[in-house]
Amino acid sequence: MKAFTLIELLISLFLSAIVILGTFKLYESVQQTNQLMNGLIAIQETAQFALSTLSEVVRKAGDNSCANLANKIDSVHAIEGYPANNLPNWLQEEGVRTNTDVLVVGECASYQGKMQFIKTAYFVAGNDSLYSKVQGSERTELTAGVANLQIRYGIADLTNQNVSDYLPAAAVTNWQTVKAVQLKLLIHSEIPVLQAPHRYWFNGDTYESSDRQLHKEWDTYIALRER
Repeated sequence: MKAFTLIELLISLFLSAIVILGTFKLYESVQQTNQLMNGLIAIQETAQFALSTLSEVVRKAGDNSCANLANKIDSVHAIEGYPANNLPNWLQEEGVRTNTDVLVVGECASYQGKMQFIKTAYFVAGNDSLYSKVQGSERTELTAGVANLQIRYGIADLTNQNVSDYLPAAAVTNWQTVKAVQLKLLIHSEIPVLQAPHRYWFNGDTYESSDRQLHKEWDTYIALRER
């Protein structure tokens, strides 16, 4: 039987090393792709939950059907908004994230074992989480992975049939004229899924991330059902 020469052995080892390295690189690439896809799926799930939750409460804003009154709509306390630097007293200790907006909705809901008209705030605080807080109670975390919430309010035109403009809370002079709401959410993956920090866009501006988390903007428009 003919024996391998030293050169043949070296060539064989070299080719084997190339195959092993290629296999490792392929495995690493598949793992990175799977990680990125899992991050995208997690972001989508967070966005769908957050937007669905906020959309439902905006649509029901002003519902006062649980009160024993002829008027089933409370248009005065239906909806309000605040920038993080100008909060009402009952929200000032909640650690609302700087440069975000707060939505406050009044509606009939089950609270303390009965249906009643309550005011609930929705805001971003803590370690990038979306919270709700009924006035007079403790806040509740709704979902993690939400870094920013920006809100614009659709103001009715003179005919009260259409929206004439979308304004930030500070520019709204009469909350009873709000007919719709634009929500923008900045959502990120909870774990690093990218190979390097990346550039992302939110609310018309460009940002450079300081981590390897994936960031995405989500937005929607919701009409108030009671108006």
